[in-house]
Amino acid sequence: MSLRPQEKPQKHYSPYTKPNNPSSPKPKKEKEKEKEEEIIEERISSLNGELQVRQYLKQKHLGKGAFASVFEIQDLETQEKFAAKIISKDLLRKNQSHHKVLNEVQIHKSMSHPNIVKFERVFEDRQNVYIIVELCSKNVHFTLDKTLPNPYKRH
Repeated sequence: MSLRPQEKPQKHYSPYTKPNNPSSPKPKKEKEKEKEEEIIEERISSLNGELQVRQYLKQKHLGKGAFASVFEIQDLETQEKFAAKIISKDLLRKNQSHHKVLNEVQIHKSMSHPNIVKFERVFEDRQNVYIIVELCSKNVHFTLDKTLPNPYKRH
């Protein structure tokens, strides 16, 4: 029999479950959710020099293309929902594709038809360009996917 105080057995935690350790890596799903629910800020300078900030909550991931990802976003002031095409400036520089984005914005701004997604605005920050458009219902996406051929798809 030992006269030393009885030692508690050591618990072994994985880096994902160790309590009260803020430096522990987070599980992948938690990281993705945190990444999706970030705030996007649009900074608007008025003619008189005042700075207005419009904030959006980035929500559900809707799709991904070669240069951009599309997310559902919500204006925190008006609660309106939109789709945001988020294009990394790093990718634009690597692929020298900034002229393609400018062209897309110019074309989309000039369009106005009930069957075309409505262009709302475009802005940028240090990392990304944001193209904000009307958010379509799931029924529209499903119908388009099933009935229209993809003009960009090689046959």
